Amino acid sequence: MLGYPDFGIEAPALPSPHMSKAPKQAIVMPTPEEDEAITAAALSDPDAQPLTPCYDPM
Repeated sequence: MLGYPDFGIEAPALPSPHMSKAPKQAIVMPTPEEDEAITAAALSDPDAQPLTPCYDPM
């Protein structure tokens, strides 16, 4: 092919034998009530660290 080097690598046949055949799992989001309970529990834990640092521009 013009402009592309030939590295002697062939594309794998599809589907790859290394890909999982397990069915995809749906992401289930918590209800607002569950989210409130989860957040309250996380905030009450003194050892819990936030996932991201708080940004305080002041």
